[in-house]
Amino acid sequence: MLVRFDTVTVTATDPGFNDFYQFEVSNGTAPILVALDGRNTFSTPADTISKGTTVLKVGNRISSITGILFYNNNRYKVIPRTNADFGTVTGVSVTRTEAIPGKYALDQNYPNP
Repeated sequence: MLVRFDTVTVTATDPGFNDFYQFEVSNGTAPILVALDGRNTFSTPADTISKGTTVLKVGNRISSITGILFYNNNRYKVIPRTNADFGTVTGVSVTRTEAIPGKYALDQNYPNP
């Protein structure tokens, strides 16, 4: 069955299986596995990243994912066919600042056995 999920967020890039070519998304309901079996250029950090690959990370938002839906091992899995099955992917950014602590303290451990 061909389905479409709108406004999803990547919740896991390694959902704990031996298959590195899956990641997990959720739209606020139960999480759904997405398999990267089709002909697309999306990848996860656990995957071997090649030139021209879009790397998906936890927190990325995808406007929609269309694909073939399966149910196996008590989980739903969707398999997008091509890049056209992925909507707009919004990235996650991390801002790092170099800061030196002004002071530090060593307190008594609690509870002290």
